[in-house]
Amino acid sequence: MRGEQLGEALLVTGLEGRTDAAFRALNVQRDLLIEVAPVPWILLGHHQGLVDLQQVAPDFCDLVSVHVTVMALPDEPLRRRELAWMSINAHSGVFSRVQMIGVDAAATPVGDRYGEMAAVLERVRELRVAGDLAGALRSIEALRSSLRASESDVALFEHAELLNAMGQLGGARELLDQWWIAARRDPGMAPSAMARGARLLGEVMHGLGDLAGARRLLEHALERQIAADAGEKTDGTAASHHALGSVLHTQGDLVGARRHLERSLEIASSIFGTDVHASAAAPLHELGGVLRAQGDLEGARRHLERSLEIKAEIFGTQIHASVAASLHELASVLATQGDLEGARRHLEHSLEIDVEVFGTEVHPSVAISLHELAGVVEKQGDLEGARRRLERSLEIKAEVYGTQLHPEVAASLHSLASVRRGQGDLEGARRHLERSLKIKAEVFGTEVHPDVAVSLHELAGVLAAQGDLDGASRHLERSLQINQQIFGATAHIFVAITLRSMAGVMTAQGDLDRATETYERALIVALGVHGTPDNTWTCMTEVRFADLLLKRGQPARAQQLLEHAHPILLRAFGPANAWAMEASRLLRFVSGASSRSNESGEMG
Repeated sequence: MRGEQLGEALLVTGLEGRTDAAFRALNVQRDLLIEVAPVPWILLGHHQGLVDLQQVAPDFCDLVSVHVTVMALPDEPLRRRELAWMSINAHSGVFSRVQMIGVDAAATPVGDRYGEMAAVLERVRELRVAGDLAGALRSIEALRSSLRASESDVALFEHAELLNAMGQLGGARELLDQWWIAARRDPGMAPSAMARGARLLGEVMHGLGDLAGARRLLEHALERQIAADAGEKTDGTAASHHALGSVLHTQGDLVGARRHLERSLEIASSIFGTDVHASAAAPLHELGGVLRAQGDLEGARRHLERSLEIKAEIFGTQIHASVAASLHELASVLATQGDLEGARRHLEHSLEIDVEVFGTEVHPSVAISLHELAGVVEKQGDLEGARRRLERSLEIKAEVYGTQLHPEVAASLHSLASVRRGQGDLEGARRHLERSLKIKAEVFGTEVHPDVAVSLHELAGVLAAQGDLDGASRHLERSLQINQQIFGATAHIFVAITLRSMAGVMTAQGDLDRATETYERALIVALGVHGTPDNTWTCMTEVRFADLLLKRGQPARAQQLLEHAHPILLRAFGPANAWAMEASRLLRFVSGASSRSNESGEMG
């Protein structure tokens, strides 16, 4: 084995045939490795030995934290060969990035060519970190268009990752499908490369709504990554746990999602010795969403605020897609807690960042933020503003995903149905909800999913408004069964919401005893979720319960509930909100009834 300087790179050759012994020679004394660690290495040898580099030279992999180019020698003089660009992670001692690219066997200016490509790709990564995804995409497209045919796979993963981040999921899927077909036919493909490719393809499939396929592929990727890492804690394993946890979250398996995300966070923190790193910020963000879905709103808020702090420190700016995503998720928590103005501010800021970062409104993150903002605007009483935002969100999603069979399309149809219902268009609302349910059943492959339960709940409300109380009751019972099956306990906000709606239907059916009992259950569940009655959801339930109590001739308890709920609803929503107005009306009624009762007593 010999080495020579080639530009700014060290070219190591003479590694023909089985190279385990040669690579073990790289495992020299650590003080010597430290001296050469800053030098980019080019290793020229046989593929059989190159794939085993990590196993046979762990000290080398541990200490050399710069780009290492590994070039497999051809078995025949003019046969095309593969070049694998690997960034070695100095903290974990494993490859964090593997990029398969083709080169001509006869190409000689390897150092110059390597330097040019490395400079462009480094610039691409800098632009991504800075949040300039549009600029990064222009750079990588220019690079790939300038390459020779035999180099067509250069930076394929970076290109696919950028397309995925920018919402161009079809383009990312096309690139990765091409790579995946070729990789599965290559018996010498490194396990870490296969794991990374499978993980990225699984993430794209997740974005496209193929949740069952994404889950299978990501479980496969995690197995491959663990095998490639030989049980070591690596950022590749952390990323695989995160990606799988994200899919499980979307599928409604919150327990499984939480387990994988907490494992990802644990690995990332152990690798870097701190949580101030992108590998920790991402699972913190996702965990915030899982905790919100589980009803732990304070825990969700803490995780999301910490994620935002880390991202601000890492990126040095708020103009970054990842910051926008955490602002969006934090807004959802604030909205659930009743802080609608805070939620609206976060969402509007998130939208501004996304449009600036992506350079276009046609992006899934923009569509999702418009959807979420519509929900906040609807709760504030602006139904027309909510409708406009939802219809624009649907337009963007149809363009981005290229199909109606996507959970995000179903989500917008569901929300649009809620607005239609508020505007009095019950038949339009019913059509939207039934379409949403069909899409969800096809995408998720099961009815046992929280999104299905939510749409069943909403459809029950429409049926009740149309006078079909028995149909409404059946849908609510099924929604409650799904939620209890998913969450495994009654202390969840979805359970409380369904109980309140069931009590409303029971009231309309004249079963006031069961309705009273069900309202009491709903308030107990809500208290377990929020830890305090001073939140808008509990107050809305108190208004509904007070109305029933007045019908039952129990004004004292009704007045107690209304006097608690009314000021909180006024502060949260303002006097023009329907809930605040109803609380005011009932409070005036019960106060008037009390005054009339007192006057009658005095006259008597």
